[in-house]
Amino acid sequence: MRIKRLLAASFAAALLASGVAGPASAAKQVADGLVNVQVGDIQIRDIAILEAVAVVVEACPNVTVNVAAIISAIDQGNAKQTTFCEVEDGVVRVRNN
Repeated sequence: MRIKRLLAASFAAALLASGVAGPASAAKQVADGLVNVQVGDIQIRDIAILEAVAVVVEACPNVTVNVAAIISAIDQGNAKQTTFCEVEDGVVRVRNN
């Protein structure tokens, strides 16, 4: 009986550690290919990464960084938000949705 309890406890711990079971796995954020873009006072929600890149490049022609890589990192949760440039009505900013 003691071996069964030990095996059951080990199995449960392995499941929780691997994220297969338990509430912690629900809290993980998965990249969905969508971000939110702010251009001045206009908000564009749940826009595809490639469309967001096009908006940023159009609104910020002097940006010299790899816009696609930065927006992809935002979508993956590696960055919270990035402001790319200032426009007449505010800033051009990308956030994770």
